[in-house]
Amino acid sequence: MKLLVFVILMNCTLLSALSVDDYFPRATPQQEEEYYTAKANNPLRTSYNPLQVGNKWYFSGWYFDGEQDQSIPYHLEREVIADSLIDGILHYQISGLAPYNARWMYNQGDSTIAYYMVDNGTHEFHHGLWYVFTPGVTFYPYWNYNNPITCPHFELRNVLGHVVNVIRFVDNPSYYFMWAEGFGPCYSSFDFGETYLMGAVLDGINYGIVPNVDDQFVNVGSLSISSYPNPFSNCVNLKLDSKFTASSDIFIYNLKGQLVCHWLDTKSSEVVWDGKDKLSKTVSPGIYFIKAVNGNRTCVGKLLKVR
Repeated sequence: MKLLVFVILMNCTLLSALSVDDYFPRATPQQEEEYYTAKANNPLRTSYNPLQVGNKWYFSGWYFDGEQDQSIPYHLEREVIADSLIDGILHYQISGLAPYNARWMYNQGDSTIAYYMVDNGTHEFHHGLWYVFTPGVTFYPYWNYNNPITCPHFELRNVLGHVVNVIRFVDNPSYYFMWAEGFGPCYSSFDFGETYLMGAVLDGINYGIVPNVDDQFVNVGSLSISSYPNPFSNCVNLKLDSKFTASSDIFIYNLKGQLVCHWLDTKSSEVVWDGKDKLSKTVSPGIYFIKAVNGNRTCVGKLLKVR
């Protein structure tokens, strides 16, 4: 079974041809009836952002590199690694690919409040609204540059074998993302690719495809790149996994898939991006993608540039 999954993930043409309905099928009428019957008997709402130390989310996907579709290997994208009382509220530290790096988060009613760290050498903390999971409510998340986002109505879909409500947030016409009841973030689509939830460990229970320690195709011999600080306003440090000594290529793309800047055949494990493009012009605030190549290893990450 795992070998079959691995083969599918490496087939880029197949990945790019699938739709979100293939990943998370809509509920059948019978499944809808069963869901609402169960909901009536147990009206307690399940969090759209499940937070507990040890929770993990495994994603895969694909992206267009300017010439052809490439797979984003199955990887651990998000993990709750610690908890701590901050201002008298229990927060959970989220680790993983941007935009979840270095976040302290907690849930408050139907809102998810992000307590995120801006590390400028003094460990400065700020509160910011992350999401509101109430249909029809318009809110102003900190990451959307004070632009409003409205929580749409729910839609029942099958996520990792469970029929749950799924919310699709639209950031702009070419970028949207989905959060699932009981599972949290499960899908994102952008101009030149998409990522989707393949497995999760939530409250000690495994869902979907969850790797064993000896699964050789998961994070073994893979390339990783970290960014710091992220979000950033002026400069961001990009650091490759130090165990690779050969030279690497690093590329930064915008949401349209256009190459912004690059470092070719660099032997340094760390580079600094000053937020400028190939013509030395400062780029606009928004989401950018990092692609690092080291031999036959490739990894992809996200950056958030703020004003």
